[in-house]
Amino acid sequence: MIKKVNKTLSTKSDSSSQNLEELEKQFHMLQRKVTKARKRFLPTHQLRVEQARDKSGSIQSELTKARARTARAASQARQADTAASQAQLKKARASQQALVESLAEVREVLLTAQRQLHAARLLDRKLAARAKALEKFEQQWEKKIREEAAQQVLNAKIAAAKRRTVAKKRAKKHRPG
Repeated sequence: MIKKVNKTLSTKSDSSSQNLEELEKQFHMLQRKVTKARKRFLPTHQLRVEQARDKSGSIQSELTKARARTARAASQARQADTAASQAQLKKARASQQALVESLAEVREVLLTAQRQLHAARLLDRKLAARAKALEKFEQQWEKKIREEAAQQVLNAKIAAAKRRTVAKKRAKKHRPG
């Protein structure tokens, strides 16, 4: 009966250790995925901000040129006072207005990208802190496991020593003489 109970207990401990190992593997796999995603996450947002900034700068320079063209067209329209010059002025103003609207949209995209970058930086800091805490926990856990293993070895040595002393005492009792 005792052998059967011990066998059942050892089977349960084997399956629980297998489950624990499986969970640990899954956890480490998930942690690696998070680390890889973290490495890509911040640069992606930084790239979006830089692209929006570049686009904003190019539209701003186009707008500056359009304003200069509009000013030239306005001065020509005043001097010539013809229908063609008035049409040219209208086109220049429409072009300038379209660029202003486009610049407003790009600035909105830039602000959104900057907010997302800020959020990404906060998340990156949290993930870095979490990874650091996890690493510290794993080190402490390994230290605890080593200490427990050392304690088990020490306990086994103490138990063996006790068994030897008990065996010696029994041997002395049973010795004739």
